[in-house]
Amino acid sequence: MNAFEKKRVIRVAHIITDLDVGGAEMMLFKLISHIDRSRFSSEVMSLLPLGPVGSDLMQAGLPVYSLGLARGCFKPTAILRTAGWLRRFRPHVVQTWMYHADLLGSLAVNLTNRRPALAWNIRHSNLDVRHIKRSTIAVARACAHLSRILPCRTVCCSVAGRREHISLGYVASKMTVIPNGVDATLFRPDPQAHGIVCDELGLPRSAVLIGLPAAFRPEKNHAGFAEAAARVAARRVDARFVLCGNDVSDSNHVLQAMLERQGLRGRYHLLGARKDMPRLMAAFRVVVSSSHSEGFPNILAEAMACGTVCVAADVGDSAQIIGATGVVVPPDDPSALANAILQVLAFTDDKYSQLSESARLRACEDLSLQATVARYEGLYSELAASRTYD
Repeated sequence: MNAFEKKRVIRVAHIITDLDVGGAEMMLFKLISHIDRSRFSSEVMSLLPLGPVGSDLMQAGLPVYSLGLARGCFKPTAILRTAGWLRRFRPHVVQTWMYHADLLGSLAVNLTNRRPALAWNIRHSNLDVRHIKRSTIAVARACAHLSRILPCRTVCCSVAGRREHISLGYVASKMTVIPNGVDATLFRPDPQAHGIVCDELGLPRSAVLIGLPAAFRPEKNHAGFAEAAARVAARRVDARFVLCGNDVSDSNHVLQAMLERQGLRGRYHLLGARKDMPRLMAAFRVVVSSSHSEGFPNILAEAMACGTVCVAADVGDSAQIIGATGVVVPPDDPSALANAILQVLAFTDDKYSQLSESARLRACEDLSLQATVARYEGLYSELAASRTYD
Protein backbone atom coordinates (compact mmCIF):
# COMPACT_ATOMS: atom_id res chain seq x y z
CA MET A 1 0.00 0.00 0.00
CA ASN A 2 1.32 3.46 -0.92
CA ALA A 3 2.24 5.73 2.01
CA PHE A 4 -0.36 8.25 0.95
CA GLU A 5 -3.10 5.64 0.95
CA LYS A 6 -2.42 5.43 4.71
CA LYS A 7 -3.47 9.11 4.95
CA ARG A 8 -0.07 10.47 5.89
CA VAL A 9 0.23 14.24 5.69
CA ILE A 10 1.07 15.53 2.22
CA ARG A 11 3.40 18.53 2.25
CA VAL A 12 2.61 21.13 -0.41
CA ALA A 13 4.92 24.07 -1.15
CA HIS A 14 3.26 27.03 -2.89
CA ILE A 15 5.43 29.49 -4.85
CA ILE A 16 3.70 32.65 -6.08
CA THR A 17 4.89 35.83 -7.75
CA ASP A 18 3.43 38.15 -5.10
CA LEU A 19 0.88 38.29 -2.29
CA ASP A 20 -0.86 41.57 -3.05
CA VAL A 21 -4.65 41.56 -3.39
CA GLY A 22 -5.51 39.86 -6.69
CA GLY A 23 -7.36 36.90 -8.14
CA ALA A 24 -4.52 34.35 -7.96
CA GLU A 25 -3.42 35.53 -4.54
CA MET A 26 -6.93 35.33 -3.10
CA MET A 27 -7.47 31.89 -4.62
CA LEU A 28 -4.28 30.68 -2.95
CA PHE A 29 -5.45 32.14 0.37
CA LYS A 30 -8.88 30.52 0.07
CA LEU A 31 -7.37 27.18 -0.95
CA ILE A 32 -4.93 26.74 1.89
CA SER A 33 -7.32 28.28 4.42
CA HIS A 34 -9.95 25.63 3.59
CA ILE A 35 -7.81 22.62 2.66
CA ASP A 36 -7.96 19.68 5.06
CA ARG A 37 -5.03 20.42 7.39
CA SER A 38 -5.15 16.90 8.82
CA ARG A 39 -4.13 15.66 5.37
CA PHE A 40 -2.19 18.57 3.85
CA SER A 41 0.58 20.75 5.28
CA SER A 42 1.19 24.00 3.39
CA GLU A 43 3.96 26.59 3.21
CA VAL A 44 4.15 29.62 0.90
CA MET A 45 7.01 31.48 -0.79
CA SER A 46 6.46 34.86 -2.49
CA LEU A 47 8.98 36.15 -5.02
CA LEU A 48 8.16 39.77 -4.16
CA PRO A 49 7.84 41.35 -0.69
CA LEU A 50 4.83 40.20 1.31
CA GLY A 51 1.59 42.07 0.65
CA PRO A 52 -1.77 42.07 2.43
CA VAL A 53 -2.57 38.47 1.50
CA GLY A 54 0.75 37.38 2.96
CA SER A 55 -0.16 39.05 6.23
CA ASP A 56 -3.55 37.33 6.20
CA LEU A 57 -1.90 33.96 5.66
CA MET A 58 0.46 34.49 8.57
CA GLN A 59 -2.42 35.57 10.81
CA ALA A 60 -4.08 32.28 9.89
CA GLY A 61 -1.02 30.48 11.27
CA LEU A 62 0.52 29.46 7.94
CA PRO A 63 4.28 29.65 7.27
CA VAL A 64 4.96 32.35 4.67
CA TYR A 65 8.33 33.47 3.29
CA SER A 66 9.50 36.09 0.82
CA LEU A 67 12.49 36.40 -1.48
CA GLY A 68 12.05 40.17 -1.36
CA LEU A 69 12.68 40.68 -5.07
CA ALA A 70 11.84 44.01 -6.67
CA ARG A 71 9.27 43.88 -9.47
CA GLY A 72 11.07 43.53 -12.79
CA CYS A 73 14.39 42.73 -11.11
CA PHE A 74 15.50 39.08 -11.09
CA LYS A 75 18.46 37.77 -9.09
CA PRO A 76 19.90 34.29 -9.79
CA THR A 77 20.41 33.80 -6.06
CA ALA A 78 16.60 33.68 -5.75
CA ILE A 79 16.65 30.21 -7.32
CA LEU A 80 19.23 28.99 -4.82
CA ARG A 81 17.31 30.45 -1.88
CA THR A 82 14.08 28.83 -3.07
CA ALA A 83 15.84 25.49 -3.52
CA GLY A 84 17.21 25.78 0.01
CA TRP A 85 13.71 26.36 1.38
CA LEU A 86 12.40 23.33 -0.54
CA ARG A 87 15.18 21.14 0.84
CA ARG A 88 14.25 22.19 4.38
CA PHE A 89 10.48 21.75 3.92
CA ARG A 90 10.79 18.53 1.87
CA PRO A 91 7.46 18.89 0.04
CA HIS A 92 5.82 16.05 -1.83
CA VAL A 93 4.21 18.55 -4.20
CA VAL A 94 5.29 22.01 -5.37
CA GLN A 95 2.45 24.20 -6.70
CA THR A 96 3.61 27.33 -8.54
CA TRP A 97 1.29 30.25 -9.33
CA MET A 98 1.69 32.51 -12.39
CA TYR A 99 4.38 32.49 -15.08
CA HIS A 100 7.36 33.92 -13.21
CA ALA A 101 6.83 31.60 -10.25
CA ASP A 102 6.26 28.69 -12.66
CA LEU A 103 9.68 29.29 -14.19
CA LEU A 104 11.64 30.09 -11.04
CA GLY A 105 9.97 27.31 -9.08
CA SER A 106 10.81 24.77 -11.78
CA LEU A 107 14.48 25.72 -11.71
CA ALA A 108 14.54 25.52 -7.92
CA VAL A 109 12.87 22.09 -7.90
CA ASN A 110 15.56 20.78 -10.20
CA LEU A 111 18.21 21.81 -7.68
CA THR A 112 16.71 19.66 -4.94
CA ASN A 113 17.68 16.07 -4.27
CA ARG A 114 14.18 14.68 -3.82
CA ARG A 115 12.47 16.14 -6.92
CA PRO A 116 8.92 16.70 -5.63
CA ALA A 117 6.03 16.54 -8.08
CA LEU A 118 5.58 19.91 -9.79
CA ALA A 119 2.29 21.53 -10.78
CA TRP A 120 2.11 24.88 -12.57
CA ASN A 121 -0.86 27.24 -12.26
CA ILE A 122 -1.89 29.56 -15.10
CA ARG A 123 -4.22 32.49 -14.43
CA HIS A 124 -4.40 34.36 -17.77
CA SER A 125 -6.82 33.60 -20.58
CA ASN A 126 -4.89 35.42 -23.31
CA LEU A 127 -1.57 37.15 -23.88
CA ASP A 128 -2.38 40.28 -25.85
CA VAL A 129 0.75 42.42 -26.17
CA ARG A 130 -1.43 45.55 -25.92
CA HIS A 131 -2.36 44.73 -22.33
CA ILE A 132 0.27 42.31 -20.98
CA LYS A 133 3.93 43.20 -20.42
CA ARG A 134 6.28 41.88 -23.09
CA SER A 135 8.52 40.44 -20.38
CA THR A 136 5.57 38.45 -19.01
CA ILE A 137 4.73 37.16 -22.48
CA ALA A 138 8.37 36.14 -22.96
CA VAL A 139 8.30 34.13 -19.71
CA ALA A 140 5.01 32.50 -20.72
CA ARG A 141 6.47 31.47 -24.09
CA ALA A 142 9.54 30.05 -22.39
CA CYS A 143 7.28 28.04 -20.09
CA ALA A 144 5.37 26.74 -23.12
CA HIS A 145 8.57 25.13 -24.44
CA LEU A 146 9.52 23.81 -21.01
CA SER A 147 6.05 22.41 -20.33
CA ARG A 148 7.05 19.18 -22.06
CA ILE A 149 9.70 18.33 -19.49
CA LEU A 150 9.20 20.29 -16.23
CA PRO A 151 5.68 20.13 -14.75
CA CYS A 152 3.74 16.97 -14.00
CA ARG A 153 0.52 18.92 -14.39
CA THR A 154 -0.53 22.43 -15.44
CA VAL A 155 -3.63 23.85 -13.78
CA CYS A 156 -5.70 26.49 -15.58
CA CYS A 157 -8.41 28.43 -13.78
CA SER A 158 -10.50 28.74 -16.96
CA VAL A 159 -11.47 26.83 -20.06
CA ALA A 160 -10.46 29.86 -22.14
CA GLY A 161 -7.03 29.87 -20.52
CA ARG A 162 -6.47 26.20 -21.29
CA ARG A 163 -7.45 26.72 -24.92
CA GLU A 164 -5.22 29.79 -25.32
CA HIS A 165 -2.15 28.16 -23.78
CA ILE A 166 -2.47 24.98 -25.81
CA SER A 167 -2.36 27.20 -28.90
CA LEU A 168 0.78 28.82 -27.43
CA GLY A 169 2.49 25.42 -27.22
CA TYR A 170 1.72 24.14 -23.72
CA VAL A 171 1.31 20.35 -23.61
CA ALA A 172 -2.43 19.65 -23.75
CA SER A 173 -2.26 16.24 -22.04
CA LYS A 174 -0.84 17.81 -18.88
CA MET A 175 -3.42 20.58 -18.60
CA THR A 176 -6.43 20.45 -16.29
CA VAL A 177 -9.04 23.09 -15.48
CA ILE A 178 -9.86 23.83 -11.83
CA PRO A 179 -12.08 26.93 -11.73
CA ASN A 180 -11.94 29.34 -8.84
CA GLY A 181 -14.60 28.91 -6.20
CA VAL A 182 -16.55 31.30 -4.00
CA ASP A 183 -17.32 30.90 -0.31
CA ALA A 184 -21.08 31.41 -0.39
CA THR A 185 -21.23 31.43 3.41
CA LEU A 186 -19.06 34.55 3.41
CA PHE A 187 -20.39 36.20 0.25
CA ARG A 188 -24.14 36.32 0.69
CA PRO A 189 -27.02 38.79 0.31
CA ASP A 190 -27.13 41.53 2.94
CA PRO A 191 -30.19 43.83 2.83
CA GLN A 192 -28.47 46.32 5.17
CA ALA A 193 -25.27 46.66 3.14
CA HIS A 194 -26.45 49.32 0.68
CA GLY A 195 -27.57 51.72 3.40
CA ILE A 196 -24.40 51.20 5.46
CA VAL A 197 -22.10 51.86 2.49
CA CYS A 198 -24.10 54.91 1.39
CA ASP A 199 -23.79 56.33 4.91
CA GLU A 200 -20.05 55.64 4.91
CA LEU A 201 -19.62 57.49 1.61
CA GLY A 202 -21.88 60.36 2.62
CA LEU A 203 -24.44 59.55 -0.07
CA PRO A 204 -28.22 59.57 0.11
CA ARG A 205 -29.68 56.09 0.39
CA SER A 206 -31.42 56.69 -2.92
CA ALA A 207 -28.02 56.48 -4.66
CA VAL A 208 -27.46 53.57 -7.04
CA LEU A 209 -24.00 52.05 -6.51
CA ILE A 210 -22.13 50.63 -9.49
CA GLY A 211 -19.00 48.75 -8.49
CA LEU A 212 -15.71 48.02 -10.21
CA PRO A 213 -13.69 45.80 -7.85
CA ALA A 214 -10.37 45.54 -9.70
CA ALA A 215 -6.73 46.28 -8.98
CA PHE A 216 -5.28 49.11 -11.06
CA ARG A 217 -3.63 47.04 -13.77
CA PRO A 218 -3.70 47.57 -17.56
CA GLU A 219 -5.70 44.40 -18.23
CA LYS A 220 -8.53 45.60 -15.94
CA ASN A 221 -9.29 48.46 -18.37
CA HIS A 222 -10.20 51.25 -15.96
CA ALA A 223 -10.15 53.66 -18.90
CA GLY A 224 -12.92 51.74 -20.65
CA PHE A 225 -14.94 51.66 -17.43
CA ALA A 226 -14.53 55.44 -17.00
CA GLU A 227 -15.85 56.05 -20.52
CA ALA A 228 -18.82 53.75 -19.91
CA ALA A 229 -19.46 55.38 -16.52
CA ALA A 230 -19.65 58.81 -18.15
CA ARG A 231 -22.38 57.58 -20.49
CA VAL A 232 -24.29 56.08 -17.58
CA ALA A 233 -23.87 59.24 -15.48
CA ALA A 234 -25.40 61.33 -18.25
CA ARG A 235 -28.57 59.22 -18.10
CA ARG A 236 -28.80 58.41 -14.39
CA VAL A 237 -28.30 61.26 -11.94
CA ASP A 238 -28.58 58.79 -9.05
CA ALA A 239 -25.64 56.67 -10.23
CA ARG A 240 -22.43 56.63 -8.19
CA PHE A 241 -19.35 54.69 -9.23
CA VAL A 242 -17.42 52.86 -6.51
CA LEU A 243 -13.98 51.55 -7.43
CA CYS A 244 -11.89 49.42 -5.09
CA GLY A 245 -8.81 47.26 -5.27
CA ASN A 246 -5.06 47.45 -5.01
CA ASP A 247 -3.76 50.94 -5.95
CA VAL A 248 -7.30 52.24 -6.48
CA SER A 249 -7.19 55.20 -4.09
CA ASP A 250 -7.07 58.99 -4.01
CA SER A 251 -3.28 58.80 -4.20
CA ASN A 252 -3.55 57.31 -7.70
CA HIS A 253 -3.47 60.53 -9.71
CA VAL A 254 -3.42 58.68 -13.04
CA LEU A 255 -6.73 57.00 -12.25
CA GLN A 256 -8.22 60.22 -10.89
CA ALA A 257 -7.26 62.08 -14.07
CA MET A 258 -8.77 59.27 -16.14
CA LEU A 259 -12.12 59.70 -14.35
CA GLU A 260 -11.99 63.50 -14.27
CA ARG A 261 -11.44 63.65 -18.04
CA GLN A 262 -14.76 61.86 -18.43
CA GLY A 263 -16.56 64.52 -16.39
CA LEU A 264 -17.11 62.24 -13.40
CA ARG A 265 -16.01 64.64 -10.65
CA GLY A 266 -18.23 64.12 -7.62
CA ARG A 267 -19.65 60.90 -9.05
CA TYR A 268 -16.93 58.39 -8.10
CA HIS A 269 -15.31 56.99 -4.96
CA LEU A 270 -11.89 55.31 -4.75
CA LEU A 271 -11.78 52.97 -1.77
CA GLY A 272 -8.47 51.13 -2.21
CA ALA A 273 -8.04 47.52 -1.11
CA ARG A 274 -10.82 46.57 1.29
CA LYS A 275 -11.32 43.92 3.94
CA ASP A 276 -15.12 44.11 3.71
CA MET A 277 -15.63 42.90 0.15
CA PRO A 278 -18.71 40.76 1.00
CA ARG A 279 -20.49 43.85 2.31
CA LEU A 280 -19.44 45.98 -0.67
CA MET A 281 -20.50 43.33 -3.18
CA ALA A 282 -23.91 43.10 -1.50
CA ALA A 283 -24.24 46.91 -1.52
CA PHE A 284 -23.72 47.29 -5.27
CA ARG A 285 -26.66 47.28 -7.66
CA VAL A 286 -24.34 46.26 -10.49
CA VAL A 287 -20.84 44.79 -10.43
CA VAL A 288 -18.84 45.48 -13.59
CA SER A 289 -15.89 43.66 -15.15
CA SER A 290 -14.49 45.79 -17.98
CA SER A 291 -11.29 43.78 -18.43
CA HIS A 292 -9.31 43.25 -21.62
CA SER A 293 -8.05 39.94 -20.27
CA GLU A 294 -9.25 37.53 -17.57
CA GLY A 295 -9.06 33.87 -16.72
CA PHE A 296 -11.73 33.24 -14.13
CA PRO A 297 -12.80 36.63 -12.67
CA ASN A 298 -13.38 36.02 -8.95
CA ILE A 299 -15.40 39.21 -8.59
CA LEU A 300 -18.19 37.81 -10.75
CA ALA A 301 -18.68 34.68 -8.65
CA GLU A 302 -18.42 36.72 -5.44
CA ALA A 303 -20.96 39.28 -6.60
CA MET A 304 -23.34 36.56 -7.77
CA ALA A 305 -23.12 34.85 -4.39
CA CYS A 306 -24.24 38.17 -2.88
CA GLY A 307 -27.19 38.28 -5.27
CA THR A 308 -25.75 41.20 -7.23
CA VAL A 309 -26.30 41.31 -10.99
CA CYS A 310 -23.11 41.48 -13.09
CA VAL A 311 -22.19 43.15 -16.36
CA ALA A 312 -18.98 41.84 -17.90
CA ALA A 313 -16.83 42.04 -21.00
CA ASP A 314 -16.75 38.70 -22.77
CA VAL A 315 -13.20 37.67 -21.91
CA GLY A 316 -11.93 34.49 -20.30
CA ASP A 317 -14.74 32.47 -18.73
CA SER A 318 -16.87 35.51 -17.86
CA ALA A 319 -19.81 34.48 -20.03
CA GLN A 320 -19.67 30.90 -18.74
CA ILE A 321 -19.67 32.13 -15.13
CA ILE A 322 -22.56 34.56 -15.50
CA GLY A 323 -24.76 32.41 -17.71
CA ALA A 324 -28.24 33.93 -17.92
CA THR A 325 -27.97 35.77 -14.59
CA GLY A 326 -26.42 38.99 -15.95
CA VAL A 327 -25.31 40.72 -19.13
CA VAL A 328 -22.19 40.01 -21.21
CA VAL A 329 -20.91 42.50 -23.80
CA PRO A 330 -18.08 42.52 -26.36
CA PRO A 331 -14.70 43.50 -24.90
CA ASP A 332 -13.29 47.00 -25.44
CA ASP A 333 -16.72 48.49 -26.19
CA PRO A 334 -17.55 51.23 -23.64
CA SER A 335 -20.82 52.02 -25.37
CA ALA A 336 -22.04 48.43 -25.09
CA LEU A 337 -20.84 48.32 -21.49
CA ALA A 338 -22.76 51.49 -20.63
CA ASN A 339 -25.92 50.25 -22.34
CA ALA A 340 -25.74 46.98 -20.41
CA ILE A 341 -25.37 48.83 -17.09
CA LEU A 342 -28.33 51.06 -17.97
CA GLN A 343 -30.31 47.96 -18.94
CA VAL A 344 -29.78 46.43 -15.49
CA LEU A 345 -30.60 49.71 -13.74
CA ALA A 346 -33.88 49.84 -15.67
CA PHE A 347 -35.02 46.41 -14.49
CA THR A 348 -38.16 46.31 -12.40
CA ASP A 349 -37.71 45.13 -8.81
CA ASP A 350 -39.30 41.80 -9.74
CA LYS A 351 -36.97 41.29 -12.70
CA TYR A 352 -33.92 42.23 -10.65
CA SER A 353 -34.97 39.93 -7.80
CA GLN A 354 -35.41 37.04 -10.22
CA LEU A 355 -31.89 37.50 -11.61
CA SER A 356 -30.50 38.06 -8.13
CA GLU A 357 -31.89 34.76 -6.87
CA SER A 358 -30.68 32.93 -9.99
CA ALA A 359 -27.18 34.39 -9.56
CA ARG A 360 -27.03 33.32 -5.92
CA LEU A 361 -28.20 29.81 -6.76
CA ARG A 362 -25.68 29.47 -9.59
CA ALA A 363 -22.82 30.60 -7.33
CA CYS A 364 -23.81 28.14 -4.60
CA GLU A 365 -24.35 25.15 -6.88
CA ASP A 366 -21.88 25.56 -9.74
CA LEU A 367 -19.12 27.80 -8.36
CA SER A 368 -18.63 26.57 -4.80
CA LEU A 369 -15.30 26.89 -3.03
CA GLN A 370 -15.78 23.43 -1.48
CA ALA A 371 -15.79 21.79 -4.92
CA THR A 372 -12.68 23.72 -5.98
CA VAL A 373 -10.74 22.78 -2.83
CA ALA A 374 -11.76 19.13 -3.26
CA ARG A 375 -10.33 19.11 -6.78
CA TYR A 376 -7.02 20.55 -5.61
CA GLU A 377 -6.91 17.98 -2.80
CA GLY A 378 -7.48 15.24 -5.36
CA LEU A 379 -4.71 16.61 -7.59
CA TYR A 380 -2.19 16.85 -4.75
CA SER A 381 -3.04 13.34 -3.54
CA GLU A 382 -2.53 11.95 -7.04
CA LEU A 383 0.76 13.78 -7.53
CA ALA A 384 2.09 12.84 -4.09
CA ALA A 385 1.25 9.18 -4.74
CA SER A 386 3.60 9.31 -7.74
CA ARG A 387 6.53 9.97 -5.37
CA THR A 388 7.79 7.03 -3.33
CA TYR A 389 9.45 8.92 -0.47
CA ASP A 390 7.79 10.22 2.69
